[in-house]
Amino acid sequence: VDGRITDVQDVLSYLETETSRQNSPLYQKVDVDRLALAGHSFGGVTVLAVAARDSRVKAVVSMDPVYHQGGPFPGEEPEIWDPDVEGPQIHVPTSIIGAPVSNCNSEGDYAEIYPYIGATHKTSLLVVGASHCDFMDPGNFFCYLVCGGEADPEKTRLIQKYTTAWFNYYLYLDTDSFAYLYGAESRLDVAAGRIELQVDTAPRNLMGSALAGSASLQWELYEHPIVAGYNIYRRLPGETYSEVPSAQVGRARTYVDTAVVGGQAYFYTVRSRDPAGNPHEPAAEVSVTVQDGTTPTVTATPTVTETPTTTATPTATPTVTLTRTPAPFSVYLPIVL
Repeated sequence: VDGRITDVQDVLSYLETETSRQNSPLYQKVDVDRLALAGHSFGGVTVLAVAARDSRVKAVVSMDPVYHQGGPFPGEEPEIWDPDVEGPQIHVPTSIIGAPVSNCNSEGDYAEIYPYIGATHKTSLLVVGASHCDFMDPGNFFCYLVCGGEADPEKTRLIQKYTTAWFNYYLYLDTDSFAYLYGAESRLDVAAGRIELQVDTAPRNLMGSALAGSASLQWELYEHPIVAGYNIYRRLPGETYSEVPSAQVGRARTYVDTAVVGGQAYFYTVRSRDPAGNPHEPAAEVSVTVQDGTTPTVTATPTVTETPTTTATPTATPTVTLTRTPAPFSVYLPIVL
């Protein structure tokens, strides 16, 4: 796999060079700040490995990745990549789209890889009933002969829809694509049994501190521009959270709530929001009991960092029509087996 990684990095370097060279047909046609990768099978692992090692990659879609070498037979095959070692080094938005286990993905690697991915925004999407070969367009008869299954153009289009939406949302900040990734459109696909979706977009490491006459919250700031700010939600014991946030902040990592009563316990969660106001997943809840008096005392209540088993409950948004945003100045590289 190291050779494949080097090849991809060489292509990225080529694009950087050619877009700045006046006599090149690519002169000023590549936005080197919006380089993204998509790959299938061994290619799906290759793009993950490059994203772990090369900061030029800004978003990734890995399609039914396979990191076990040995062909279409189940068993303990040698690994060509170490997801537990390099997966945590992937911090750019990462979508892994998988298919049910078949001859050519006999280990179900997409599901094994996903928990190791370190990105704050990541999704795992299983295309129900798909073949390992449905990720290719046009299809390949030999692939179906070896891997099993039959060509299904509807599943291929479904894969293309989520791939396009991922790059539009995280490269172009196209907030209409929120509906396809996290909102009404994705819920329709889940309800119809077309996909199984796991979403992880919650703020990391939310902490609560109790002070005299106030409650302080801190969390890990996500640097990606898709995050325009954060919504703060507060409730009292026995209550539920309102859909309307109790406060909003910009691209900050702290908030101090002074509209509190000494001795009272409060519960908080935080959600990031995109430039259109669409909220992402909520952080794990923290509780804070406000202190009386004038001398601040700290009683930090750490929250559990988000786990990769959290299932998303997407927020409703208006249904929109997905279109591929024109991309004259950006590039994503398809890497296939």
